[in-house]
Amino acid sequence: MRITPENVLRELHNRSPRALDFLVHEYTPVVSALVSRILAGVGTREDIEECVSDVFCGGLGSGQRL
Repeated sequence: MRITPENVLRELHNRSPRALDFLVHEYTPVVSALVSRILAGVGTREDIEECVSDVFCGGLGSGQRL
């Protein structure tokens, strides 16, 4: 099944790795920009990358609650 914005939450709920791939591909630029603004002046590039990863991993873990 192809992952789309319409079915990504259902697939995330079903723990589909392709759903996480879809979210990462679609939203990494937006999440990175937001985290960069929040951590501006206090975080390193590595800190930003780790926070971005945590956002997506947290999304996968909360898929059943969405």
